[in-house]
Amino acid sequence: MDLPTTSPGKIPDLLMELEEPFVSYVRHIAAEACRRVGRAGYTQLAGEFENSSGLHNSTRRDLLNTIADTVLKVGAPIIRLLDRATPDPSRVGGELQRLLGEDSEMAAIVESLAIMLREDRPDGASRSTLHSVGRVSVLARAQRLVADLRMGPRVRLTDAIAVREEWQVDLIQQLLESVTGLPEAVQNDPAIQAYRGRVLIPWGDAAGAAYCFSIAAQETVQEKERAQLYLDKFYACILADDFDEAMESYERAVEIDPRCEIFDGFRFTPLAIVDAGIWGVAFLCRDQLGGECVVRALEGGALDGQIVFRITEALCRLDTPCLVKSREWGWTDRYGEKGAYLVSGFKGTDTLSERVRTRGPLKQRQAVPFLLTIAQVLEAIHTKKLYHRDLTPDNVFVSEEAGSLMPRLIDCGLSVPSRTLVGYRTGVHESQSLLSRILEHTMLYAPPEQKGLNRGSLGPTCDVYYFGKLSCFALFGRTEPLERHWQSVPANLEALLKSCTAESIDARPTDFTEVVGALEPMAEALVTASFDPSAFDTPETDKNEPASGLFSLLSGFFTTKPSRASDGSNRTSTKAWWRPRKDQKRMHVEHDLALALRNSLDIDFVLIPPGDCKVGSPDSEEGRRLNEASHDATVSRAFYIKATPVTRREWKALMGTRPYFFEKLADDAPIENITWFDAVEFCNRLSQLDGLKKVYRLSDVQTDGTSIKSARVEFLGLDVLGYRLPSEIEWEWACRAGSEEAFWTGRTLSEKQANFSTRGPTPVHKFPPNPWGLYDMHGNVWEWCNDWYTYQPGTHSERGEQDAQRRRSKRGGSWQVPAVLCRSAFRARLEPEFCKNDLGFRPVQPLPRVLGSP
Repeated sequence: MDLPTTSPGKIPDLLMELEEPFVSYVRHIAAEACRRVGRAGYTQLAGEFENSSGLHNSTRRDLLNTIADTVLKVGAPIIRLLDRATPDPSRVGGELQRLLGEDSEMAAIVESLAIMLREDRPDGASRSTLHSVGRVSVLARAQRLVADLRMGPRVRLTDAIAVREEWQVDLIQQLLESVTGLPEAVQNDPAIQAYRGRVLIPWGDAAGAAYCFSIAAQETVQEKERAQLYLDKFYACILADDFDEAMESYERAVEIDPRCEIFDGFRFTPLAIVDAGIWGVAFLCRDQLGGECVVRALEGGALDGQIVFRITEALCRLDTPCLVKSREWGWTDRYGEKGAYLVSGFKGTDTLSERVRTRGPLKQRQAVPFLLTIAQVLEAIHTKKLYHRDLTPDNVFVSEEAGSLMPRLIDCGLSVPSRTLVGYRTGVHESQSLLSRILEHTMLYAPPEQKGLNRGSLGPTCDVYYFGKLSCFALFGRTEPLERHWQSVPANLEALLKSCTAESIDARPTDFTEVVGALEPMAEALVTASFDPSAFDTPETDKNEPASGLFSLLSGFFTTKPSRASDGSNRTSTKAWWRPRKDQKRMHVEHDLALALRNSLDIDFVLIPPGDCKVGSPDSEEGRRLNEASHDATVSRAFYIKATPVTRREWKALMGTRPYFFEKLADDAPIENITWFDAVEFCNRLSQLDGLKKVYRLSDVQTDGTSIKSARVEFLGLDVLGYRLPSEIEWEWACRAGSEEAFWTGRTLSEKQANFSTRGPTPVHKFPPNPWGLYDMHGNVWEWCNDWYTYQPGTHSERGEQDAQRRRSKRGGSWQVPAVLCRSAFRARLEPEFCKNDLGFRPVQPLPRVLGSP
């Protein structure tokens, strides 16, 4: 196909012709650029490329934009060079390198253009040249990206949390798309695969990174590079939580080049990987001097080995059997980079986290002495002016001795640096890596000052806070006890734990001397004759008896099924076996309670029952994110929820504005492009229309004429019976409609069941509803929730101004995201003043508390 040289305005249209005209077009654009001398000509050329930005093939668009940028940058000197240069690539490349300095990417591109212009090559050869240009371009972009993320020359565990900003996520995505657009032969280039693996780790796909390193290692000839690639794969497998594959990769690396050893492999023969964290990796080893031991190879980028050794030496002087101490330590040389390691003889098998997960919370008669022992160990550590700062259930092992539980504390001195937690809290983290899961877990126990939420030194009160949260987990199985949990323990124990977990440093005990002094009388009371042990036993959970009053009307609509509670007791809970009868789905009613309700604006609402539920996702769910930790929750009251997202017709009828991005959609399409403030204002007006009390009080409202961009919002509470946005727990409970799979439809979601990965919103009744009569719970538009975003949603959580991230939760996915982001458990967040063309909402109205809670 011959392209006209006199019609540059047709260039964007010509780009839509795919494979065959591409090389001819590149020839044309290069020749056209050479003919346009002067700033005006170059500016016109840049504008034409900008107009072609709607192309679907992003890799081709990126390449053409780079070519245009190159020609615009070098200008007349390049044109003069092309006029006199011979087709010899080395001579052209040398001249370009001199002109462009260190910009090797642009030099390679212009060199290829020069060859194509000077030689009449067949299309196949020209296409091959362009592929080479694409390879050089991708490698140069990958090098810059790795440098921007401050990643080292080789993979480290901390690379999993290297991403800090949204723009970094976008750059990684663009690079990965560029690699995907290259021919398969170019994609399998070892250098391309190695860099692809590097960026997949902060992207969140550690397993994919391990695969890339494996491909690169198989194609690499040089032994040193091949060994390093297997070592990179080792760290990627650790982050992917695949210890067996990691062990095999480590052995391959050391076999090829012994300089890859991360501890003294001559004396300690590795048998298996037993643990990993931000500090490094722990191996079970056979000591050549006899017996087995655990060797902890420290991560050089996370900890200072010299400081760790000094802490370890000081801890060895403490005379307590409940603290796991290292018996020796040393250095190893990894290609000139020193690596530290610690050796201990302790091989624990049952952590507190594992025990509570499998057997339930500790009985209080066991827990109080157990916690007292931990407090005494920490008191002894603090006498050396040392602090643990990572006292989570994973770092406390439990053993039974003479009917009592004995703790063993590990990883003292290997705490997560405060800067890491602060960066993790404020960064953009959707990673599936082991390290991110560990940090997510640590965030539940770390004090606010360690997370950068308030000012204060990381002294003894830091460990006091950890101890309080650890105690709550041991007693109740959760770090944020509910009121019923506090009612099950003596008042003095409740007061102690609440003071330990106070947000303010000044409100906590100053050191563990106070904590030990408070716990000792409780422990002594357990062995006195006058003590009533039942006071320290967790009472049975109350039966789920129906409440009186209006709740009796629900008996015909809700059915119950016996289930086993988390504490092992049998009880009845309202689960997802309730279904609305067909003749009750969309009925107009006069009384206060029905399975469906139509309000004054002619909006349909569906009644959702209360009950116990499990939210979040299991580890096995495809696409699972770290902020989806599976946990039990309670929906304490029935509530009405809108059957569909709010539509354009409903929005215009109540609000009178047209904020939406898509102008030509029908009125039954969902409203979109609204802020969180817009959504709560809609709820307030709807409450006023139906004669209900407003749930939100707005002040200092600032608008741009269409949307509310800023406001001070006071949430008046869950007992206010007006319309509001759903909590995350309410939303997920309603979405699942009884399903425990990824979607209410099952494990998968098809294009016939929801609107996702398309070009825009669809009418709200186009796809089938879930079993509770709710439409578009998956896809179409994201839905604002009432909650401030937190790392793990709680029942009706409302953090208000205390949440430092200032982001509201949104759920359900949208028309422009893949199905995996539309899962019932998927959680996302956004600043409340932002609006997007795939963001809507649906309101709820709670029923009075008299309707009953389990």
